[in-house]
Amino acid sequence: MNAKDGSGYKNVREIYADVRLLFNNAMTYNDETRYVHHMAKILLDEFEKKCSHLLPKLTKLEAELSKEAHENLNKKLAQKATYANMNMKLSDELSKADMALKNLKSLMIVKCKKLSSLEKSLLAADITKLSPDNLCKALEIVNENNPNFQVSRKDVTLDLDSQSNYTLWRLYMFVKNTLELQYASSGITHVDKIEEKEVIDNIEEEKKPDVKRRRMM
Repeated sequence: MNAKDGSGYKNVREIYADVRLLFNNAMTYNDETRYVHHMAKILLDEFEKKCSHLLPKLTKLEAELSKEAHENLNKKLAQKATYANMNMKLSDELSKADMALKNLKSLMIVKCKKLSSLEKSLLAADITKLSPDNLCKALEIVNENNPNFQVSRKDVTLDLDSQSNYTLWRLYMFVKNTLELQYASSGITHVDKIEEKEVIDNIEEEKKPDVKRRRMM
């Protein structure tokens, strides 16, 4: 619970608050349809169920410690031992929650969809349509998994082919959802999206005759 630099948790309630904040942030910054949001909600419910049995005991123990502050040393030591044991239990829960989040992220990395060449092309075009603030957020997504990518530079070159599938998938979903919000807030219709769909349809239509000709040859 305590770090070497003295920046650890001061008490159990800080651990409890930090864990709740961790899961609430996961739900706040991920849509309800996302797997991360769903898993964070499940883990938070499970964590609070376990803490609901421990926190009343902790409150009672704190009251007893305050009331019996002047009692003999042996009794104080016994109470401190009980308190330390409860701290250890909650610390274990925190460690399990942290491990669950890491496993969840690993699972998402493994299962994330690989973008096609066409999707990469559309992504490259859509990024340029983001507002300056949203563009910075998009570049920060790349920087999270690629520390060598310098977001602070004035001229930034983004090579989509050199990014991981997980980064591209996150970037693709962020740009898609953000543009929809931009269009909705500005009152602009989805003309660009319609044009992109027409381009995709045209490309697919052009591919079909080629396939037939190759089969005939």
